[in-house]
Amino acid sequence: MKTEPLHSYLQLALLFAICLVLIPQAVTAAEFFDHETMDQTYAMGMYTDIHAIEEARDGGYILGGYVYKDGIGSSLLIRTDKTGEVRWSETYPGDWIVSLKEAEDETIYFTALTWIQESKDPQKMKGSGYLASTDREGALLWKQELENHSPATITLTDNELLLVGWRWTSVDQPDISGFFSRYGWDGTLLGEEEYPGLLVHDILPDEGSYLLFGGSSAINEDDSVSYAHITSIDTTGEVLWSNTIDDLIIYSAAAMDEGYVMSGSTHHYWTSLGQAQAIGATDEGNLLWKSDLPGYAGYAIARYGDDFLVAGGTGPNHPFIASITADGDIADSVRLTDADGRFTSAETLSSASVAVAGWSRHTGEVEGWLRIFDPTEPGPGEPEPAETPGFGLIAAVIGCIAAAVMFGSRRRA
Repeated sequence: MKTEPLHSYLQLALLFAICLVLIPQAVTAAEFFDHETMDQTYAMGMYTDIHAIEEARDGGYILGGYVYKDGIGSSLLIRTDKTGEVRWSETYPGDWIVSLKEAEDETIYFTALTWIQESKDPQKMKGSGYLASTDREGALLWKQELENHSPATITLTDNELLLVGWRWTSVDQPDISGFFSRYGWDGTLLGEEEYPGLLVHDILPDEGSYLLFGGSSAINEDDSVSYAHITSIDTTGEVLWSNTIDDLIIYSAAAMDEGYVMSGSTHHYWTSLGQAQAIGATDEGNLLWKSDLPGYAGYAIARYGDDFLVAGGTGPNHPFIASITADGDIADSVRLTDADGRFTSAETLSSASVAVAGWSRHTGEVEGWLRIFDPTEPGPGEPEPAETPGFGLIAAVIGCIAAAVMFGSRRRA
């Protein structure tokens, strides 16, 4: 029996290894930087931070956050064109804008707050909030001071402004209650419901009712949170049901095809401690899965193609972006270790792309940072596919087969 030389087998193995490399690999929607369509920074003072994003009706963007200049910290609005270039910026009462919406008539509604932060424990904080509106050019129309309130998220219905967050009973007795408030378009309070012992960070519509997301105001001995809550309420704020999840607080939520996916942390806001997590739940608020993310907090989540994009912070002081499937699998994640900062907002846009924002120091200054990723389009500089889908795979397989046949023929010759 004829024995083949060892180098022949090595050549054959090398041939098939090369063929495997040549076969095109699937590109997932979670490969963020292959699909980036915008990367903008905003320096409005010594320190600029973006906390809220709204896609404007004229195709540009409205950004809300914080600016520190001339020794004063203020709430900040920035309006850009569709390329991200600044059209105007204005400052308002409060320390920073946490949520904003643009109405059909292009009136801008926003919530802002001022915290006197003596501790990372919400029970030991003090503060007040603001609800305000401006015209499309940023001129203030009206504002309401919300004493002892910490507003979180504003949303609009056909005839009301809805606002959620939490409030302190008083400065001297800082017992915390979550709240759900209804306002008229002129800022008139129509009604408010309270939820003792809870923090409310987000709200989503739910077929004639609403879901509130947040956590307990109580903390454990290691400063971690006691539990997250998903609470269903009717249109007046009355509780229909509430479910809890241990050792977690929910900061942001998005709807799945069936149920909800949420992001949060094991510790309270701004602590830079803990474990970032994403969770999935049924329509009834029952836990489906829980997944650890590569950071200390997932501050915002938004639909991203078939997946969900989570934006947050990771140690020691950097932003992160992660993509998670509806089943809880992490499709991709990026820790931006070359950029001090964090991402605190994420918003799905009408084009199905997602905008994320926060702050960074990667240019040397503390600047607001806006990035946009589109799962359906290649980013700047990425070539369009030159072949019919699948052609590259077929060609590679045919090439491998042909090479193998030729190799075998040479050996037999």
